[in-house]
Amino acid sequence: MVSVFGKMRQYLAMHTKMELTSEQKISLERKVHYIEGRVYQNLFLPIALRKAQAYAGENGYVATMSDLLFWRTHSTNRDLESCLFTALSEEVVGTTHQGNEVVVVTHGGGLLTSERIEQSYRKGLTSSYVARFTDAEMQGLLAGKCADGTEIPVFSYQDFVEKSNTPRRYSIVLDFDIVKNLPSDLQDADSFKSNPLFIARAGGEKIAAEFVDAIKVRYSVIPLTPQFVNSILKLLPRQFHSEIPQLTSHLTSTHILQLRNQHRFGSIDSRVPQGYVLYLDRINDGLNGHFNSCRDSRFVAVVASEVAREHVSTADLPAFEEEVTKLSEK
Repeated sequence: MVSVFGKMRQYLAMHTKMELTSEQKISLERKVHYIEGRVYQNLFLPIALRKAQAYAGENGYVATMSDLLFWRTHSTNRDLESCLFTALSEEVVGTTHQGNEVVVVTHGGGLLTSERIEQSYRKGLTSSYVARFTDAEMQGLLAGKCADGTEIPVFSYQDFVEKSNTPRRYSIVLDFDIVKNLPSDLQDADSFKSNPLFIARAGGEKIAAEFVDAIKVRYSVIPLTPQFVNSILKLLPRQFHSEIPQLTSHLTSTHILQLRNQHRFGSIDSRVPQGYVLYLDRINDGLNGHFNSCRDSRFVAVVASEVAREHVSTADLPAFEEEVTKLSEK
């Protein structure tokens, strides 16, 4: 069992909008335990997903790309940066009833249940080795109908970025022609703050910007002063002195952090409804929508902590329970 956020007090400090006194914060720390997660890895994607969802149960959840980015932003656990994770977030490409080519980004589960993924194996994947859908499934997804029978909200990209809060499960519809021309390989991390595909995958502009800023601080190279570099390089053997100007220029330059936001939109036929789950790769490899549906997977299932009621005053209890419920649903 791995603690995903660390102490709940830190989690509350980052998220709660309640005005708490120091005494109340100490009290809450005693009442709220850890939110814990377990990683489910398997060479067969549906098995890993099924086990993760079974562990999460009705009161927990399987991490979406938004969750994974949030944890990577705020956690000091380097395992979250050095490992590849599979998100319960998916992208489906197809056309609307009006014939518009779109990309639907869904968080929390849409068409790709473990059963539907297995069915796609049996019926045959696309040439890109991802799941093929029927027109009825595509139109159903655009109407908010998921494979498990659940109905979820569907937002246009503009409506999505204007919302301050989103539920755990929802879809965002993007214009295929716009996203297919977005860069997929290494690019300046700051560009992600205005990249509609990255923002949709991340679950919002705020999460996207916080992730970029945190990673830049953590990994960007701080330039050294020329005087300091020269004093160090002069200690090198004489035969290397001719290289000093070049080394000085390199070490005193600001190195802009680059990340990937990989996608396959430039090489697929949007007229054929198809989709796949997203992966969060190791740090420089960033977000990955280029893996096929036959590779191994690594889902994180999360169980919300139990909240003890004693020591919380009657006056504070309703507001406290409401806030913890919101935190558990994030």
